Amino acid sequence: MAAAANSQCPEGAPVATPRTRKLRLDDLLVERGLSPDVDSARRTIWSGEVMVDGELADQPAAPVAENASIRLRARHRYATRGGEKLDEALTAFGVSIEGRCAVDVGASGGGFTDCLLTRGAARVYAVDVARGQLAQRLQRDPRVVDLSGRDVMALQPAELDPRPAVAVVDVTFRSLTDVLPKVMGLLAGEWEIVALVKPLHEAKLLELGQSEGVYRAVFDRLLPLLRGASVPVVNIMPSSYSGAREALEFFLHVKPPGRDDDQLRERLEAALAAATNLELRGRRRKRSGEKRRRTWRRIGPRG
Repeated sequence: MAAAANSQCPEGAPVATPRTRKLRLDDLLVERGLSPDVDSARRTIWSGEVMVDGELADQPAAPVAENASIRLRARHRYATRGGEKLDEALTAFGVSIEGRCAVDVGASGGGFTDCLLTRGAARVYAVDVARGQLAQRLQRDPRVVDLSGRDVMALQPAELDPRPAVAVVDVTFRSLTDVLPKVMGLLAGEWEIVALVKPLHEAKLLELGQSEGVYRAVFDRLLPLLRGASVPVVNIMPSSYSGAREALEFFLHVKPPGRDDDQLRERLEAALAAATNLELRGRRRKRSGEKRRRTWRRIGPRG
């Protein structure tokens, strides 16, 4: 038998190692008991709660090694992590929601909608081109008008009764230069908008590339375009909550009459300086996380 074995595997020949099986991330969450079913797993992933090998994972269909380190972030107060982002921005901008009617553009799982309701919104129109993402408890809430499957660019003011006075925006399918003027036309009364800016997405949509100074480049292009479209930006701030793949994001506060160019430039410089500090802290956390992952891979999981 030994001779036969040697003839099949000569001395010095490379030994084949079994390939690690890969599964869709949503399937893997279910297999490990981290989600009860695939739909719940997808909502958990979309809400930014899943970390794979120390990195934020936001794609349910992403292939992941079955032995990868997966953990869930702490549960948030809102339907998705987006609610935490919006809550921070509403507080910083001093936006009051109590008793007001609002529209959530790009509602997705409903984090922004949930935040608005928690802050006392009388009604929220939840608009999203996709279907089936809004949390079920929000779909059942009588204060929520579910407009899933609707493109805000095709929405008419008469379809929103009563008309909203507040809009919150989180979109990636179009540039804010297109979306914000449209949203302004849906609002009534003493209105205001809080919009999430995703610089990497805007850079792609505005054909700016992904250079080292992408944040400044995006705002240097975005703000004049918004001014040209009569969008009255009054403030800018970076979010302390990173987006997909740990990308830095910002919020705009839009409200008449806006600010002049010099005032807005001061706000932009302050926001970029704060963003630099957030990036430095993020890099330190990432280096610390890489050290922990190397240790985990060396000693293996404890159990």
